[in-house]
Amino acid sequence: MPITGLVHSIAHHPRQRLGQALDLLYPVTCLRCDRPLSGAIQVCLACRDRLARLGARSCPLCRRPDTDPDQPCGSCQRFPPPYRRAIIRWRYAEPLAGWIRAFKYGNQPGLEATLADLVDTGLGSHLAQAGVDRVVAVPLHRRRLAERGYNQAERLARRIARQYRLPLRRTALYRARPTAPQAALPERHRGRNVRGAFRAVPRQVAGGRILLVDDVITTGATADAAAAALLAGGAETVLVTAVARA
Repeated sequence: MPITGLVHSIAHHPRQRLGQALDLLYPVTCLRCDRPLSGAIQVCLACRDRLARLGARSCPLCRRPDTDPDQPCGSCQRFPPPYRRAIIRWRYAEPLAGWIRAFKYGNQPGLEATLADLVDTGLGSHLAQAGVDRVVAVPLHRRRLAERGYNQAERLARRIARQYRLPLRRTALYRARPTAPQAALPERHRGRNVRGAFRAVPRQVAGGRILLVDDVITTGATADAAAAALLAGGAETVLVTAVARA
């Protein structure tokens, strides 16, 4: 449809035609195969099926891959996580890992809907079963937030909260001190780096059944520290979700 005709159509049928106008002016293609798409999700169904899944062989608590699914992994047996369980469907592997990095460090908001959709894979049944009643994002320290200009976990959490009509508690959890970037540290130092780094606001979390949202879980140290702070603030239970698990 020519643009002039589409503009005329929007004037008479605004809701029906607005999507067509956006597709025409800002065409969306699959991030993996460049197939034209309609809407904000930038991965076609065929390419989504080719992304690396965690599969059945992963820890039932923290979703660490390549472990016995019938019992917690060795790490969870030695140091049980404070949260109830992690709900993650995808491995931190290319091309998804590159999309997460671009979203996290490259300020590419166009990836927000796609990554939130991947977080949402199979999430609803777990939220209903646990009676989740609020959503919290893993926060950045105020200095890091000022440098980056946005919190990628909060962007994902906002989408999830909207999808399930749950309140997003933006200020319920905060970083009490700055920490070194986890990605820059060896695994053995990551737990120490974030231990005690988070604080919860009791009036916002007390009695809550909370979904804690992050972009990616690697060693799990950040999720552990954040969930522990929420429980210390009075939360009843915490579930963790992320786009991918390393």
